[in-house]
Amino acid sequence: MMITTATVIGCLLWRGLHAVDYVNQGDTCSVIKALEDKSAEVQFLKRQIQALQDQLRRRKDVLGRLKDLEVKTNKVDSDMKAVKAQLDDPRGKKHPMRFTKCLHNIVSCFVGSGPRSSGAVYTRWGRTRCPRDSFLLYDGFAGGSFVTYGGGGANYMCLPKDPQWAKTIDGRQDCVGLMFGAEYQSCAENDHLFSNENADTSSIYEQDVPCAVCQSTGRTSHVMIPAKTECPYGWVREYFGYLMSSHYEHKRTEWVCVDPAPEVLENGSANMNGALLYFTEVACGSLPCPPYRDGHELTCVVCTK
Repeated sequence: MMITTATVIGCLLWRGLHAVDYVNQGDTCSVIKALEDKSAEVQFLKRQIQALQDQLRRRKDVLGRLKDLEVKTNKVDSDMKAVKAQLDDPRGKKHPMRFTKCLHNIVSCFVGSGPRSSGAVYTRWGRTRCPRDSFLLYDGFAGGSFVTYGGGGANYMCLPKDPQWAKTIDGRQDCVGLMFGAEYQSCAENDHLFSNENADTSSIYEQDVPCAVCQSTGRTSHVMIPAKTECPYGWVREYFGYLMSSHYEHKRTEWVCVDPAPEVLENGSANMNGALLYFTEVACGSLPCPPYRDGHELTCVVCTK
């Protein structure tokens, strides 16, 4: 067969067109990869911005408390001068109500009043400490009903380390509810989701769960939001973590937000079961996917304002 000039030119054109398609396809993949990298970078920057906003709000709150303290200090100084004047004034005995009012003002300044002396109370599951600007009411042991029992409470409880008793009867009775300790019940597939930076163990699996009950400073509302790691604008993030509850084939419990870098209780690695905490995954169907993704572990965040 004779190869003509037209045949050669046609072959070159064909190869050239497919080469362009190949290059275009490669360029498209590169663009998509670059967009994915930029998207991840944007998400990282958003998290950094949220963290800085949280720090700024905390600093503003501290400055506000310092301003309140300065006002109270000036008020106490003024009232102390008034009390001294009453004591030095021989007529002070004739004005007991005025003297009492001055003392009341001084005491109220030291005891505290107003919204800045109050705050929302929440439980930090998996930790024994509170975030930096929250007060620790107490830390203790997470507990709840046994995994296979049908009765008892459905919620998890944070039990203090120093219980106080009223009247008691020795021995376990039949007509009672039962409180058990709680364990992390992650498995080999998802145990790595937890960070072990706060636990002296390579695996969190079957370790007993601590908890801390905290009070925020000056923020009176709180909310736990599932499937989020950041708080809405104007709210302060206390902590974020993973949404956990009982296994879907066990008895129902509540969902709680467990710190992503949990602590464990000392000598609490024995598999005693009790109240168990499992990661919560998305099940698509009546829950729309997207935006949710089937089989993904749900996050959570605790916010105050």
